[in-house]
Amino acid sequence: MVEALKPRSALADVLKPGRYGAAAETPGVTITEIRGRTLVHIDFGSLESTAPTPDAISMGPGRWLIATDDKGLAERLAAEHTAAAVNDISSSRTCLQLSGPKARTVLAAGCSMDLHTSAFKPGDSATTLVGQFTVTLKAIDDNTFEIFVARGFAQSFFEWLTGVAAEVGYEVA
Repeated sequence: MVEALKPRSALADVLKPGRYGAAAETPGVTITEIRGRTLVHIDFGSLESTAPTPDAISMGPGRWLIATDDKGLAERLAAEHTAAAVNDISSSRTCLQLSGPKARTVLAAGCSMDLHTSAFKPGDSATTLVGQFTVTLKAIDDNTFEIFVARGFAQSFFEWLTGVAAEVGYEVA
């Protein structure tokens, strides 16, 4: 009998739980890989569209990314929006959560976008460069971000992120 392959994290070789960097009673940031989520990309093309779900992340005019625990969402959206291109892209992205009082500082070290709480508020999202990597950022609250990075760049991005986070101390959860 052939055993089914189990999904392997793009960060399996580098994601080691523990505390690193500057010594402090509490780390400046915590980095967590969010595994097992379904990522759905929906493209309405030139059709007028609104967000297909309340938590959809705009990827440009008529294009949305949805991160969910709902494994059947792509099929339901495809049935509901027959003129749109709906794809499950779960295996193409690595999702990290960066949280803590220094999360904005760490991201700002490699991002030209204004990440101040008055400019990038909870619920806001953007696709931008962080370091030399194209990522999609979503502000969850004032000190927590979800970061979506292409799987092929996940390890390099993680190494960049931990290099910057070392200055404020970080924990890998």
